[in-house]
Amino acid sequence: MNDLAITPAAGELGFSIEADSISVVFEKLQLSGADRPRQFGGAVSINSNHANVNFDSVRFSQNSARLGSSILSFSSSDTSITIVSSEFNDNVARNEGAALYTVGDDLVQIADTSFTGNRGMVGADPFSEVFSGGAAIYIENADNLSLVKSTFTNNGLDGVDSVETYGGAVLIDNGGGMLNIDRNRFSQNSVGAGDGGALSIRGSLTGVVVENTFTKNTARFGGGIHIDQTGSTTDFNLIANTFSENSAVDGGAMHVDTSATSFINNTLVSNVATSAGGAMYVDGGLDNKLTNNTLISNQTQGDGGAIYLNSTSVAFENNLLMLNRADNDGADIIANSTTFTSFSGNLIGDAGVSTQDSLDGFVAPPGTLLGTSDSARPLALSDVLDPASTNNGTTFFIPTESSVAVDGGVNTNCPFSDQRGRLRDDGHCDIGAIELRPSDISKRTNLFVIPLRQGRSVVIVL
Repeated sequence: MNDLAITPAAGELGFSIEADSISVVFEKLQLSGADRPRQFGGAVSINSNHANVNFDSVRFSQNSARLGSSILSFSSSDTSITIVSSEFNDNVARNEGAALYTVGDDLVQIADTSFTGNRGMVGADPFSEVFSGGAAIYIENADNLSLVKSTFTNNGLDGVDSVETYGGAVLIDNGGGMLNIDRNRFSQNSVGAGDGGALSIRGSLTGVVVENTFTKNTARFGGGIHIDQTGSTTDFNLIANTFSENSAVDGGAMHVDTSATSFINNTLVSNVATSAGGAMYVDGGLDNKLTNNTLISNQTQGDGGAIYLNSTSVAFENNLLMLNRADNDGADIIANSTTFTSFSGNLIGDAGVSTQDSLDGFVAPPGTLLGTSDSARPLALSDVLDPASTNNGTTFFIPTESSVAVDGGVNTNCPFSDQRGRLRDDGHCDIGAIELRPSDISKRTNLFVIPLRQGRSVVIVL
Protein backbone atom coordinates (compact mmCIF):
# COMPACT_ATOMS: atom_id res chain seq x y z
CA MET A 1 0.00 0.00 0.00
CA ASN A 2 1.62 3.20 -1.13
CA ASP A 3 0.96 6.95 -0.80
CA LEU A 4 -2.48 6.69 0.80
CA ALA A 5 -4.10 8.82 3.50
CA ILE A 6 -6.90 7.03 5.32
CA THR A 7 -9.26 8.03 8.11
CA PRO A 8 -11.50 5.13 9.22
CA ALA A 9 -15.18 5.79 9.84
CA ALA A 10 -16.09 6.40 13.47
CA GLY A 11 -16.11 3.13 15.38
CA GLU A 12 -14.48 1.19 12.53
CA LEU A 13 -11.04 -0.41 12.27
CA GLY A 14 -8.75 0.91 9.59
CA PHE A 15 -7.33 -2.53 8.75
CA SER A 16 -7.89 -5.97 10.25
CA ILE A 17 -5.37 -8.74 9.49
CA GLU A 18 -6.60 -12.18 10.57
CA ALA A 19 -5.22 -14.67 8.03
CA ASP A 20 -2.39 -16.95 9.13
CA SER A 21 0.91 -17.37 7.24
CA ILE A 22 0.59 -14.01 5.51
CA SER A 23 2.98 -11.14 4.72
CA VAL A 24 1.69 -7.57 4.63
CA VAL A 25 3.60 -4.35 3.91
CA PHE A 26 2.32 -0.86 4.73
CA GLU A 27 4.44 1.80 3.01
CA LYS A 28 4.18 5.60 2.80
CA LEU A 29 0.75 5.51 4.36
CA GLN A 30 -1.01 7.99 6.65
CA LEU A 31 -3.51 6.57 9.12
CA SER A 32 -5.25 9.10 11.33
CA GLY A 33 -8.45 9.74 13.21
CA ALA A 34 -9.49 6.19 14.07
CA ASP A 35 -12.07 6.60 16.85
CA ARG A 36 -12.78 3.45 18.89
CA PRO A 37 -12.47 4.60 22.52
CA ARG A 38 -14.12 1.51 24.03
CA GLN A 39 -12.78 -1.12 21.64
CA PHE A 40 -9.47 -2.91 21.09
CA GLY A 41 -7.43 -1.57 18.17
CA GLY A 42 -7.85 1.58 16.14
CA ALA A 43 -5.93 1.92 12.89
CA VAL A 44 -4.51 -1.61 12.40
CA SER A 45 -5.46 -4.85 14.18
CA ILE A 46 -3.39 -8.03 13.75
CA ASN A 47 -4.67 -11.40 14.95
CA SER A 48 -2.57 -13.85 12.94
CA ASN A 49 -0.11 -16.66 13.41
CA HIS A 50 3.02 -17.16 11.29
CA ALA A 51 2.55 -13.66 9.82
CA ASN A 52 5.02 -10.93 8.87
CA VAL A 53 3.69 -7.38 9.03
CA ASN A 54 5.96 -4.49 8.03
CA PHE A 55 5.40 -0.74 8.41
CA ASP A 56 7.76 1.48 6.41
CA SER A 57 7.40 5.28 6.38
CA VAL A 58 3.92 5.19 7.89
CA ARG A 59 2.46 8.05 9.90
CA PHE A 60 -0.08 7.34 12.63
CA SER A 61 -1.74 10.36 14.24
CA GLN A 62 -4.70 11.15 16.47
CA ASN A 63 -6.02 7.61 16.65
CA SER A 64 -7.90 6.47 19.75
CA ALA A 65 -8.96 3.11 21.18
CA ARG A 66 -9.22 1.29 24.46
CA LEU A 67 -5.71 -0.02 23.77
CA GLY A 68 -3.54 -0.38 20.66
CA SER A 69 -4.91 2.80 19.12
CA SER A 70 -2.52 2.70 16.15
CA ILE A 71 -1.38 -0.93 16.01
CA LEU A 72 -2.82 -3.83 18.00
CA SER A 73 -1.40 -7.35 17.73
CA PHE A 74 -2.41 -10.56 19.48
CA SER A 75 -0.49 -13.63 18.37
CA SER A 76 0.08 -17.14 19.69
CA SER A 77 3.06 -18.12 17.54
CA ASP A 78 5.68 -16.94 15.03
CA THR A 79 4.35 -13.52 14.09
CA SER A 80 6.80 -10.68 13.48
CA ILE A 81 6.18 -6.94 13.39
CA THR A 82 8.71 -4.55 11.87
CA ILE A 83 8.36 -0.75 12.06
CA VAL A 84 10.93 1.50 10.35
CA SER A 85 11.15 5.21 9.51
CA SER A 86 7.64 5.87 10.80
CA GLU A 87 5.88 8.37 13.09
CA PHE A 88 3.36 8.03 15.90
CA ASN A 89 1.96 11.40 16.96
CA ASP A 90 -0.77 12.35 19.45
CA ASN A 91 -2.48 8.99 19.64
CA VAL A 92 -4.59 8.25 22.73
CA ALA A 93 -5.44 4.98 24.48
CA ARG A 94 -7.95 4.74 27.30
CA ASN A 95 -5.61 2.18 28.85
CA GLU A 96 -2.18 1.75 27.23
CA GLY A 97 -0.23 1.28 24.01
CA ALA A 98 -1.50 4.27 22.04
CA ALA A 99 1.11 3.61 19.34
CA LEU A 100 1.68 -0.14 19.65
CA TYR A 101 0.13 -2.83 21.83
CA THR A 102 1.43 -6.32 21.22
CA VAL A 103 1.08 -9.62 23.08
CA GLY A 104 2.84 -12.86 22.20
CA ASP A 105 4.63 -11.88 19.00
CA ASP A 106 7.80 -13.79 18.18
CA LEU A 107 9.74 -10.77 16.90
CA VAL A 108 9.19 -7.03 17.29
CA GLN A 109 11.64 -4.71 15.52
CA ILE A 110 11.43 -0.91 15.65
CA ALA A 111 14.03 1.42 14.11
CA ASP A 112 14.39 5.08 13.12
CA THR A 113 10.88 5.88 14.31
CA SER A 114 9.52 8.77 16.38
CA PHE A 115 6.89 8.62 19.12
CA THR A 116 5.59 12.03 20.18
CA GLY A 117 2.74 13.13 22.40
CA ASN A 118 1.09 9.73 22.79
CA ARG A 119 -1.06 9.35 25.92
CA GLY A 120 -2.54 6.57 28.01
CA MET A 121 -5.61 7.74 29.91
CA VAL A 122 -5.49 5.35 32.85
CA GLY A 123 -8.81 5.16 34.68
CA ALA A 124 -10.79 6.78 31.86
CA ASP A 125 -12.17 3.37 30.92
CA PRO A 126 -14.69 1.97 33.45
CA PHE A 127 -13.26 -1.48 32.65
CA SER A 128 -9.70 -0.26 33.22
CA GLU A 129 -7.34 -2.78 34.77
CA VAL A 130 -5.51 -2.24 38.07
CA PHE A 131 -2.27 -2.49 36.09
CA SER A 132 -1.40 -0.32 33.11
CA GLY A 133 1.67 0.84 31.27
CA GLY A 134 3.38 2.05 28.13
CA ALA A 135 1.63 5.15 26.84
CA ALA A 136 3.32 4.76 23.46
CA ILE A 137 4.37 1.09 23.44
CA TYR A 138 3.14 -1.88 25.44
CA ILE A 139 4.92 -5.18 24.71
CA GLU A 140 4.09 -8.41 26.51
CA ASN A 141 5.88 -11.74 26.08
CA ALA A 142 7.73 -11.02 22.84
CA ASP A 143 10.47 -13.59 22.24
CA ASN A 144 12.79 -11.05 20.63
CA LEU A 145 12.58 -7.28 20.83
CA SER A 146 14.80 -4.71 19.12
CA LEU A 147 14.27 -0.98 19.62
CA VAL A 148 16.92 1.04 17.79
CA LYS A 149 17.65 4.70 16.93
CA SER A 150 14.17 5.95 17.74
CA THR A 151 12.92 8.98 19.69
CA PHE A 152 10.34 9.18 22.45
CA THR A 153 9.22 12.69 23.36
CA ASN A 154 6.46 13.91 25.66
CA ASN A 155 4.62 10.61 25.94
CA GLY A 156 2.84 9.85 29.19
CA LEU A 157 0.32 8.02 31.32
CA ASP A 158 -2.34 10.05 33.07
CA GLY A 159 -4.69 8.55 35.63
CA VAL A 160 -5.71 7.69 39.14
CA ASP A 161 -3.25 6.61 41.83
CA SER A 162 -5.15 3.36 42.47
CA VAL A 163 -3.96 1.96 39.15
CA GLU A 164 -0.38 0.65 39.00
CA THR A 165 1.34 2.33 36.07
CA TYR A 166 4.67 1.55 34.43
CA GLY A 167 6.58 3.12 31.55
CA GLY A 168 5.62 6.64 30.53
CA ALA A 169 6.73 5.86 26.99
CA VAL A 170 7.46 2.11 26.89
CA LEU A 171 6.52 -0.91 29.02
CA ILE A 172 8.13 -4.28 28.31
CA ASP A 173 6.52 -7.04 30.39
CA ASN A 174 8.10 -10.37 29.53
CA GLY A 175 8.42 -13.75 31.20
CA GLY A 176 11.57 -14.30 29.12
CA GLY A 177 13.13 -13.41 25.80
CA MET A 178 15.90 -11.29 24.30
CA LEU A 179 15.96 -7.51 24.42
CA ASN A 180 18.05 -4.91 22.58
CA ILE A 181 17.41 -1.21 23.28
CA ASP A 182 20.07 0.71 21.39
CA ARG A 183 20.78 4.40 20.60
CA ASN A 184 17.32 5.77 21.39
CA ARG A 185 16.48 9.17 22.86
CA PHE A 186 13.88 9.48 25.62
CA SER A 187 12.94 13.00 26.69
CA GLN A 188 10.17 14.59 28.75
CA ASN A 189 8.14 11.42 29.17
CA SER A 190 6.12 10.92 32.36
CA VAL A 191 4.26 8.22 34.25
CA GLY A 192 2.66 10.32 36.99
CA ALA A 193 2.59 8.33 40.23
CA GLY A 194 3.91 5.23 38.45
CA ASP A 195 7.33 3.73 37.77
CA GLY A 196 9.71 4.34 34.87
CA GLY A 197 9.16 7.81 33.45
CA ALA A 198 10.48 6.78 30.04
CA LEU A 199 10.94 3.01 30.18
CA SER A 200 9.85 0.15 32.43
CA ILE A 201 11.21 -3.38 32.04
CA ARG A 202 9.55 -6.21 33.97
CA GLY A 203 10.19 -9.94 33.94
CA SER A 204 13.12 -12.26 33.27
CA LEU A 205 14.79 -10.85 30.18
CA THR A 206 18.27 -11.26 28.79
CA GLY A 207 19.59 -8.26 26.94
CA VAL A 208 21.16 -4.85 26.80
CA VAL A 209 20.20 -1.19 27.09
CA VAL A 210 23.06 0.59 25.33
CA GLU A 211 23.97 4.13 24.20
CA ASN A 212 20.57 5.66 24.95
CA THR A 213 19.89 9.12 26.36
CA PHE A 214 17.27 9.78 29.04
CA THR A 215 16.54 13.47 29.63
CA LYS A 216 13.93 15.24 31.80
CA ASN A 217 11.70 12.21 32.32
CA THR A 218 9.61 11.96 35.52
CA ALA A 219 8.12 9.18 37.65
CA ARG A 220 7.53 7.97 41.19
CA PHE A 221 10.27 5.32 41.02
CA GLY A 222 12.92 5.65 38.30
CA GLY A 223 12.58 8.96 36.47
CA GLY A 224 14.35 7.57 33.41
CA ILE A 225 14.11 3.80 33.72
CA HIS A 226 12.53 1.27 36.06
CA ILE A 227 13.68 -2.36 36.02
CA ASP A 228 11.92 -5.05 38.03
CA GLN A 229 13.35 -8.50 37.46
CA THR A 230 12.76 -9.75 41.01
CA GLY A 231 14.17 -13.24 41.42
CA SER A 232 15.66 -13.29 37.93
CA THR A 233 19.25 -14.45 37.42
CA THR A 234 19.44 -13.72 33.68
CA ASP A 235 22.22 -11.48 32.38
CA PHE A 236 21.14 -7.91 31.79
CA ASN A 237 23.34 -4.93 30.97
CA LEU A 238 23.05 -1.14 30.91
CA ILE A 239 26.03 0.19 28.97
CA ALA A 240 27.13 3.67 27.83
CA ASN A 241 23.84 5.44 28.52
CA THR A 242 23.39 9.06 29.59
CA PHE A 243 20.82 10.06 32.22
CA SER A 244 20.41 13.81 32.77
CA GLU A 245 17.86 15.98 34.58
CA ASN A 246 15.44 13.14 35.28
CA SER A 247 13.38 13.25 38.48
CA ALA A 248 11.49 10.88 40.76
CA VAL A 249 10.59 10.22 44.37
CA ASP A 250 13.13 7.36 44.52
CA GLY A 251 15.82 6.91 41.89
CA GLY A 252 15.93 10.16 39.92
CA ALA A 253 17.50 8.45 36.90
CA MET A 254 16.82 4.78 37.58
CA HIS A 255 15.15 2.44 40.05
CA VAL A 256 16.15 -1.21 39.79
CA ASP A 257 15.19 -4.41 41.60
CA THR A 258 17.24 -6.98 39.77
CA SER A 259 20.06 -9.51 40.00
CA ALA A 260 23.03 -10.26 37.74
CA THR A 261 22.78 -6.84 36.13
CA SER A 262 25.83 -4.85 35.02
CA PHE A 263 25.96 -1.06 34.85
CA ILE A 264 28.99 -0.08 32.74
CA ASN A 265 30.27 3.24 31.30
CA ASN A 266 27.11 5.21 32.09
CA THR A 267 27.00 8.94 32.87
CA LEU A 268 24.37 10.18 35.33
CA VAL A 269 24.28 13.94 35.80
CA SER A 270 21.91 16.42 37.46
CA ASN A 271 19.18 13.93 38.34
CA VAL A 272 16.93 14.59 41.34
CA ALA A 273 14.99 12.45 43.83
CA THR A 274 12.73 13.90 46.49
CA SER A 275 13.15 10.90 48.82
CA ALA A 276 16.17 8.69 48.06
CA GLY A 277 18.74 7.94 45.38
CA GLY A 278 19.26 11.13 43.41
CA ALA A 279 20.61 9.13 40.47
CA MET A 280 20.20 5.43 41.33
CA TYR A 281 18.08 3.40 43.71
CA VAL A 282 19.06 -0.29 43.78
CA ASP A 283 16.48 -2.20 45.80
CA GLY A 284 17.41 -5.81 46.48
CA GLY A 285 18.98 -8.30 44.10
CA LEU A 286 22.25 -10.21 44.05
CA ASP A 287 25.49 -10.12 42.07
CA ASN A 288 24.99 -6.71 40.46
CA LYS A 289 27.99 -4.83 39.09
CA LEU A 290 28.68 -1.11 38.80
CA THR A 291 31.80 -0.51 36.74
CA ASN A 292 33.30 2.71 35.31
CA ASN A 293 30.25 4.92 35.77
CA THR A 294 30.36 8.71 36.25
CA LEU A 295 27.83 10.33 38.61
CA ILE A 296 27.98 14.12 38.86
CA SER A 297 25.73 16.74 40.53
CA ASN A 298 22.87 14.45 41.45
CA GLN A 299 20.82 15.32 44.52
CA THR A 300 18.06 14.24 46.85
CA GLN A 301 16.04 15.81 49.62
CA GLY A 302 16.45 12.53 51.50
CA ASP A 303 19.24 9.93 51.52
CA GLY A 304 21.79 8.95 48.88
CA GLY A 305 22.53 11.94 46.69
CA ALA A 306 23.99 9.75 43.94
CA ILE A 307 23.24 6.14 44.91
CA TYR A 308 20.96 4.42 47.41
CA LEU A 309 21.75 0.74 47.86
CA ASN A 310 19.17 -1.29 49.77
CA SER A 311 19.52 -4.98 50.68
CA THR A 312 21.67 -5.87 47.70
CA SER A 313 25.07 -7.30 46.87
CA VAL A 314 27.19 -5.41 44.40
CA ALA A 315 30.67 -5.21 42.89
CA PHE A 316 31.64 -1.53 42.81
CA GLU A 317 34.70 -0.72 40.70
CA ASN A 318 36.22 2.30 38.91
CA ASN A 319 33.25 4.59 39.54
CA LEU A 320 33.56 8.38 39.82
CA LEU A 321 31.18 10.30 42.10
CA MET A 322 31.49 14.05 42.72
CA LEU A 323 29.30 17.07 43.56
CA ASN A 324 26.39 14.86 44.62
CA ARG A 325 24.32 16.10 47.55
CA ALA A 326 21.75 14.78 50.05
CA ASP A 327 19.77 16.79 52.56
CA ASN A 328 20.00 13.85 54.96
CA ASP A 329 22.64 11.09 54.77
CA GLY A 330 25.05 9.86 52.12
CA ALA A 331 25.75 12.67 49.68
CA ASP A 332 27.39 10.14 47.36
CA ILE A 333 26.38 6.68 48.57
CA ILE A 334 24.18 5.21 51.25
CA ALA A 335 24.46 1.45 51.73
CA ASN A 336 21.64 -0.10 53.71
CA SER A 337 22.05 -3.82 54.48
CA THR A 338 24.33 -4.06 51.46
CA THR A 339 27.29 -6.34 50.78
CA PHE A 340 30.11 -5.15 48.52
CA THR A 341 31.57 -8.20 46.81
CA SER A 342 34.35 -5.86 45.68
CA PHE A 343 35.04 -2.16 46.13
CA SER A 344 38.13 -0.86 44.36
CA GLY A 345 39.44 1.79 41.98
CA ASN A 346 36.75 4.33 42.87
CA LEU A 347 37.00 8.13 43.21
CA ILE A 348 34.38 9.48 45.59
CA GLY A 349 33.57 12.90 47.01
CA ASP A 350 34.73 16.48 46.61
CA ALA A 351 35.98 19.34 48.75
CA GLY A 352 32.44 20.52 49.44
CA VAL A 353 31.51 17.54 51.60
CA SER A 354 33.14 15.56 54.42
CA THR A 355 33.81 11.83 54.22
CA GLN A 356 31.19 11.20 56.90
CA ASP A 357 28.59 13.09 54.88
CA SER A 358 29.69 11.54 51.58
CA LEU A 359 29.38 7.88 52.60
CA ASP A 360 26.81 6.30 54.91
CA GLY A 361 26.37 2.72 56.03
CA PHE A 362 29.92 1.58 55.28
CA VAL A 363 33.55 2.65 55.43
CA ALA A 364 35.47 2.98 52.17
CA PRO A 365 38.29 0.42 52.15
CA PRO A 366 41.96 1.38 51.88
CA GLY A 367 42.93 2.40 48.37
CA THR A 368 39.73 4.33 47.70
CA LEU A 369 40.49 7.77 46.27
CA LEU A 370 38.60 10.29 48.37
CA GLY A 371 38.26 13.92 47.30
CA THR A 372 36.31 14.95 50.40
CA SER A 373 37.09 18.00 52.53
CA ASP A 374 38.83 15.97 55.26
CA SER A 375 40.73 13.64 52.93
CA ALA A 376 44.43 13.81 52.14
CA ARG A 377 43.65 15.61 48.88
CA PRO A 378 40.37 17.57 48.74
CA LEU A 379 39.32 17.93 45.11
CA ALA A 380 37.30 20.32 43.02
CA LEU A 381 35.53 18.92 39.98
CA SER A 382 37.83 20.99 37.74
CA ASP A 383 40.82 19.14 39.23
CA VAL A 384 39.43 15.89 37.89
CA LEU A 385 37.22 16.50 34.86
CA ASP A 386 36.83 19.00 32.06
CA PRO A 387 33.45 20.74 31.71
CA ALA A 388 30.71 18.55 30.29
CA SER A 389 30.85 17.73 26.58
CA THR A 390 27.74 16.92 24.56
CA ASN A 391 27.48 14.95 21.34
CA ASN A 392 24.07 14.10 19.81
CA GLY A 393 22.41 14.48 23.19
CA THR A 394 25.00 12.36 24.98
CA THR A 395 26.68 14.13 27.90
CA PHE A 396 30.09 13.00 29.13
CA PHE A 397 33.05 14.29 31.15
CA ILE A 398 36.63 13.86 29.89
CA PRO A 399 39.37 13.68 32.56
CA THR A 400 41.91 16.47 32.74
CA GLU A 401 45.49 15.54 31.89
CA SER A 402 46.57 15.82 35.54
CA SER A 403 43.46 14.11 36.92
CA VAL A 404 43.83 11.45 39.59
CA ALA A 405 41.18 9.56 37.60
CA VAL A 406 43.68 8.94 34.79
CA ASP A 407 45.15 5.45 35.25
CA GLY A 408 43.56 5.42 38.72
CA GLY A 409 41.24 2.46 38.24
CA VAL A 410 41.81 -1.25 38.62
CA ASN A 411 42.38 -3.29 35.48
CA THR A 412 40.73 -6.56 36.53
CA ASN A 413 37.27 -5.81 35.13
CA CYS A 414 38.10 -2.74 33.05
CA PRO A 415 35.74 -2.51 30.05
CA PHE A 416 37.24 -2.94 26.59
CA SER A 417 36.12 0.58 25.58
CA ASP A 418 34.69 3.72 27.19
CA GLN A 419 31.26 5.36 26.85
CA ARG A 420 32.25 6.86 23.50
CA GLY A 421 33.49 3.55 22.15
CA ARG A 422 37.15 4.64 22.46
CA LEU A 423 39.49 1.81 23.42
CA ARG A 424 40.85 1.41 26.93
CA ASP A 425 43.98 -0.28 25.63
CA ASP A 426 46.94 1.29 27.43
CA GLY A 427 46.88 -1.23 30.27
CA HIS A 428 45.89 1.37 32.88
CA CYS A 429 42.16 1.86 33.33
CA ASP A 430 40.88 5.37 34.01
CA ILE A 431 38.17 5.92 36.62
CA GLY A 432 34.73 6.81 35.29
CA ALA A 433 32.90 6.42 32.00
CA ILE A 434 35.50 8.16 29.81
CA GLU A 435 39.09 7.14 29.09
CA LEU A 436 41.48 10.01 28.36
CA ARG A 437 42.89 9.38 24.89
CA PRO A 438 45.78 11.08 23.05
CA SER A 439 43.25 12.63 20.66
CA ASP A 440 41.55 14.32 23.64
CA ILE A 441 44.85 15.91 24.64
CA SER A 442 45.67 17.10 21.13
CA LYS A 443 42.33 18.92 20.90
CA ARG A 444 43.26 20.98 23.95
CA THR A 445 46.50 22.26 22.45
CA ASN A 446 46.44 26.00 21.73
CA LEU A 447 47.87 26.89 18.31
CA PHE A 448 48.73 30.36 17.08
CA VAL A 449 49.42 30.75 13.37
CA ILE A 450 51.44 33.76 12.17
CA PRO A 451 51.17 34.27 8.41
CA LEU A 452 54.35 35.21 6.52
CA ARG A 453 55.05 36.30 2.97
CA GLN A 454 54.85 33.92 0.03
CA GLY A 455 52.17 31.79 1.68
CA ARG A 456 54.38 30.64 4.53
CA SER A 457 53.46 30.66 8.21
CA VAL A 458 54.86 30.06 11.67
CA VAL A 459 52.91 27.84 14.09
CA ILE A 460 53.41 28.42 17.82
CA VAL A 461 52.21 25.69 20.19
CA LEU A 462 51.43 26.79 23.76
